[in-house]
Amino acid sequence: MAFGLNRAELIGRLGADVTINHLASGGRVANLSIATDEGYVDKQSGDRVDKTEWHRVVTFQPGLVDMFEKHIL
Repeated sequence: MAFGLNRAELIGRLGADVTINHLASGGRVANLSIATDEGYVDKQSGDRVDKTEWHRVVTFQPGLVDMFEKHIL
């Protein structure tokens, strides 16, 4: 059986303040939104097109939640 690692990197701008909520189980969850931009030239019109995509990110990992509290809030 093969074991792999899924990895995604988002490089963009923070769209709003990070929210951290406490769960009934005692854990915490962090929610944030990241905007990424893409620019390209439309082949038919020749115009430059700028496109922004929004990504909702949710993490339950205690280390990441701690990092968000320390460096972003």
